[in-house]
Amino acid sequence: MNQDEQAERMKGNQSAVKHGAEGALRRRNEGKPFIGLAAEEEKAVLADLQEMGIAELVKRDAIRLQTITNLYYAAVQKAAETGDIMAFDRYVARLGWLAGVTLRAWQQVTNDQKDAAKSAAGIVDVMTAIRKARDDKRDK
Repeated sequence: MNQDEQAERMKGNQSAVKHGAEGALRRRNEGKPFIGLAAEEEKAVLADLQEMGIAELVKRDAIRLQTITNLYYAAVQKAAETGDIMAFDRYVARLGWLAGVTLRAWQQVTNDQKDAAKSAAGIVDVMTAIRKARDDKRDK
């Protein structure tokens, strides 16, 4: 399907036009490269990855997810206070999913920080051993 045909097919799908996520998911599932908004976003992600590294990207996403989770929690509380059961049910479902995803993201951030600390300690140990060997050599 060429881009004109794809654009015609998407004409009635305002979500695809606004954010491109549906088309990107379909193309990913079909093993095709991204186009349009998704292709531009992929370039931005790759640039961020190169600039920041994966640990910082994960941390940024964990912060974003926690922010959204907090907002949904407030929405759940308000719906409960006002007695809006339909909104309460809708928000609780999203909050539950987000809470799990957010927790996994924070676990990854914690693991990344532990790994970084282990790496730093290894470097300190190596530098200490080098200095000790140099000092021992001078003392002989």
